[in-house]
Order: sequence, then C-alpha cells, then structure tokens
Amino acid sequence: MSGVRKHNYSYLFLLLSLVVFLVLKIIRGTSTTSEQGGVWNLIQILFIGIGLYVLFSKNKSYRSIKGIRYYLSFFIYIWILAFIPFITSYKIGLNEWFHFLTIPYGVLVVLAFFSVGGKADLKQYSWILWFCFVIISILFFRGMQSFRSDAIRSGSTSDVYYIVGLLPIILINTVKKYKIVPFLIAFACILMSNKRGAFFILGAMMVIYYIMPSDPNKKANNLVGRFVLVSIVLAVAYLFMIWMTSIYDFNMLSRMEQIEEDGGSGRWDRWVYLVSKLFGSNSIIRLIFGYGSGAVMDLTGGGHAHNDFVEFLFDYGIVALILYIVFYVAMIKEGVSMRKHGYLYTREYYCTVAIAIGMSLYSFYAIDCTWITSSSVCFGLLLSDWNKYKRNGYQYY
Repeated sequence: MSGVRKHNYSYLFLLLSLVVFLVLKIIRGTSTTSEQGGVWNLIQILFIGIGLYVLFSKNKSYRSIKGIRYYLSFFIYIWILAFIPFITSYKIGLNEWFHFLTIPYGVLVVLAFFSVGGKADLKQYSWILWFCFVIISILFFRGMQSFRSDAIRSGSTSDVYYIVGLLPIILINTVKKYKIVPFLIAFACILMSNKRGAFFILGAMMVIYYIMPSDPNKKANNLVGRFVLVSIVLAVAYLFMIWMTSIYDFNMLSRMEQIEEDGGSGRWDRWVYLVSKLFGSNSIIRLIFGYGSGAVMDLTGGGHAHNDFVEFLFDYGIVALILYIVFYVAMIKEGVSMRKHGYLYTREYYCTVAIAIGMSLYSFYAIDCTWITSSSVCFGLLLSDWNKYKRNGYQYY
C-alpha cells in the first residue's frame, strides 16, 4: 500500500490531542488529588465538537458504514430520552451540562477520527502513536507500583483500558517480527492492574490476531500451525507472567479462581438485581423507556452496572438495548465484509470489536466517556481507511 507521505495536519492535530488526553488521564488516575475536571475535559469537548461538525457537514461518507449509522441511531435515541429530564432538572450546573454533552461521546470520537482517517496513511505518524503507547504504559506501571504501596486510590486500575484500547492501531504501526512486544507491554500493565476483564479481552485479542491470517486474501487453511503459534504465544505470555510474579506480588491467578465464588466482584448479583427490578416493576413504560439516564448510578450510590447491556436496559429500556445489540451485529458484519474483500487490517478491526464487546460485557464502554476513547479512535481510523478502500474498488491506493 503506497500512502502519500505529505503531512496531514488534521490527523496530526487529533493524534497530538489524543496523546495529551491520555497522558493527563493516566497521571490523574495515579494522583492523590480529589479535584475533579481538568484539561482532558476540554480535549473531550474538542472531540465532541469535531464529531458534531462531521455529523452535520455536507460530507456524509460515514453513512456508507452501517455500524456507524446504527451507533448514531442508538445514541440519538438515548440522548432524546435524557433531554427532557435534563432540561426539567432543578439543578443544571457545569457537571450536568458536561454529562449531557458526553452521552454520545463514543460515536462522536469515532466520527472525529473517521473524518481524518480516510485522508491519512495509518502508518504515517507511527512514532507519535508508539511514543503515546510507551509513555502511558510507563506512567500506568509506575502508578500501579504506587498503588500497591497504598499511595493512590484504587480507581486508577481501570485506566489499563486506555492502553488495551490503543493496541489495534499500535499493531498496525509495528513491524511483523515485533508484534508480540505491544501485547507483552499491555499484558504487564494488566498484571499490575489485576483487572480480570482486561486479561480476558487481551487473551481474546491474541487468539484473534494469531489465528486469522495476516494476509486476508489467504484462507486460514493451516489451522494446526496457527493453533501451535497461538499456543507458543500464550506460553510466552505465561512465562512472562511467572517472571513478573517473581518481582511483584500478583494475585491474578487467585482472582481468576474466585470468579465463580465472587460472581465477578459482585457483578452477577448486581445484574440479576437490576434486571429483576426492571421486569418486576410491572410497568410497560419502564420496560420500554427504562428508569432514566443515570438511574443505575443513583440506585447503586454512584456505581455502574459493569455491563453496558444491563445498564442501557435499566436506564433507557428495551428499545435502547436492541439498538445497542444491532450496532454490534452491524460492526461484526462489517468485519466479515472486510475479510471477504481482502482488507489489510481486518485482524486489527476484529481486535477493536473484541475490546468493545469485552468492555461492554464486563466493565463499561459506551455508557461512560472515559476508557471508550482509545478504541473509538481505532474504530474511527480503521472504518475510514476501510471506506476509502471500498470506494477505490477494493484496491489499495
């Protein structure tokens, strides 16, 4: 693939903004301050503004991607449901405005980066992406060292999703013989965080990446060889974990063994309670439209359901849940089309889908405007590049 190597300043600006955002968020997550807000919020507003500009601009190339259309429909629907309670609230302060504006944050970040991805070579600024990945990984790793010494708050552990979410675009910008390196860096950070959800997501990504052929025009006919390769990669990862465990006191394996006992740190009990409460309300209105934006957090005293599907169902009703499921079905079908037509970055795209689904199932993804950022960037860039590939008659440019 031959890309034009002249500077794409729009892409460069968004990438640099992303670097600043991620670095500041990781630093904030590993600090001891209780202050809320910061420069990262302004960058989020920037992404939202660019996304809205793309949404209402004359160029509607994003509409050729069904997944984006369904994603938009989903967010517009829940935005409308959240609008009336928002404007009728007795208290509308800066925090309330920010929360309302960031409801469609995920899809607007996708649109913002979609607008520049089609004009860019995804390998053009490899050094910036790798600089960002390494810096936030080091900052996070050091922060977790502080956390293990009880110097910082526990909430920073989930910032590992910023690192995991960035992996697909980092893999694109990594030469073939070093592809294992970003996986190991992310794995080290996951071990330090002790996040089981991130561990499962990374495992799924590694299986996808090493089972699927690197050349999408070739059939995966040597499945035995690929399973052997995956086994070797997983063995290397396991040995790496043993080595890390000899340095730090990890309890990842014991936490894995406790999943059935603790129900995923109480997640299963919370999901059952929320679903039972909704369907036990005997209210068709509640079932269709839910309890309202932020209802789960109000009910739990500020905590999420740690499952987007359950939380969207409880907050916005069964229609919202259906729209959210349809979005994922459309995204998976987009990947099938990529594979069929020989798109070069099909594996990285499927890894991005795995991140989104994994976080939606076991943490929170579209329901919040934080850790969704990294994978939304990957979605935007990959779908835009794929759209350019389609418009060029399924040929590289």
